[in-house]
Amino acid sequence: MRRDVTVFFAGIALSASVVYAPEQKQLRSVTVPFTLDHNRVFVDLEFTADGGKGRKVHAFMDSGGGADLVVARSLIDGLHLDEAKHIHIRLGGMPLIFDEEKISIAGLPGNTVLSGEHDIEATLPSTILQNYDVLLDYAKRTLTLAPPRSLRHEGTLVSCRVNHETGMISVDIKIAGETYAAAIDNGAAYTWFSKPVVETWIAQNPGWLRGTGAVGDANMNGAIDEATAIVARAPELLLGSMKLQQVGMVGYRNAVDSDHEDVFAWYSKKAPEPVVGWIGGNILKSFRVEIDYAENATYWKPQAPLDSHDLDQVPITIDPEINGGFTVVGIAERNGRKLLDEVRPGDKLIQVGDLKTSGATIGQVLEALHGKPAETRLLILDRRGQTVRINAAVAQF
Repeated sequence: MRRDVTVFFAGIALSASVVYAPEQKQLRSVTVPFTLDHNRVFVDLEFTADGGKGRKVHAFMDSGGGADLVVARSLIDGLHLDEAKHIHIRLGGMPLIFDEEKISIAGLPGNTVLSGEHDIEATLPSTILQNYDVLLDYAKRTLTLAPPRSLRHEGTLVSCRVNHETGMISVDIKIAGETYAAAIDNGAAYTWFSKPVVETWIAQNPGWLRGTGAVGDANMNGAIDEATAIVARAPELLLGSMKLQQVGMVGYRNAVDSDHEDVFAWYSKKAPEPVVGWIGGNILKSFRVEIDYAENATYWKPQAPLDSHDLDQVPITIDPEINGGFTVVGIAERNGRKLLDEVRPGDKLIQVGDLKTSGATIGQVLEALHGKPAETRLLILDRRGQTVRINAAVAQF
């Protein structure tokens, strides 16, 4: 059946006659490898338009991104999707079920849907994932999609709630003696909570290790106010009945629109309920995680301890630019003191050690900045056209 849908690009509505038609075949299971970069999961999808030749696409799996399947402008143009009558998507050869009307064009130009990444031309969103049992095996680096209620459960049961309009889920966590709802967001590189809530936790627990300025994988995409975000490490967080220790987190606050709506109030509209934040990749990657949407259940099997040194980093917050470069937007502080004096906001980061940042992903750049406290990393910077070389020390967070 032919449908007229409206596609959005950079806030401009574009009229298009397009059919996004899932293949109505009996569900089966598929297991595919994934790549982990910046604590985020990337898989290969195959897009086909009007029964033509398929095109392999690198896609960003996102259990917390909301309703739409987002595609890059390069994919629209390359397969002429805006002119197609029928579009099919496969994962490991398996046709995917997806909503015909929940597809949109990325607000980024060119060939990516995700800031700080290259050639990521589509998302695999929660609206698709909720049609299946989903298994993320971080140790094996594999993703499994299976018919509902078909997987053999392993690990600790943590009940969840599901918003079936968006496919997003939330669970109960307990921290600093109180219980909160939090989303599970594998598309988030790090665990983020509302800044006022984190400030309350710190006031009640002044011994927590903390600082100001998102560094390492907590530096998700250089969004405004990441440079002034709180980074903290909670000695313990309860996820269901599981005790997680030395949990890194970000306390973040920023308005997302002209009405000054807080980012977590906006995010809660996509979640099944108001949430205080989300559990991100820094926690998820230590587990085999299954999401059983049909039974409102998640299962967690530990595979590695949480890394209590994952934020030991050259103390800068960086912003990935549309042109592929990286700009320093902040210098992290601890106990009110800047940890690096020689670098300035606005410096262009050209090289870290042997890694030239041009063409690198944000995950690769942050990995190059990572190390053990007191180790140094050579930074080559462009400061208003002048080349600056600095040996910067790694700081503990």
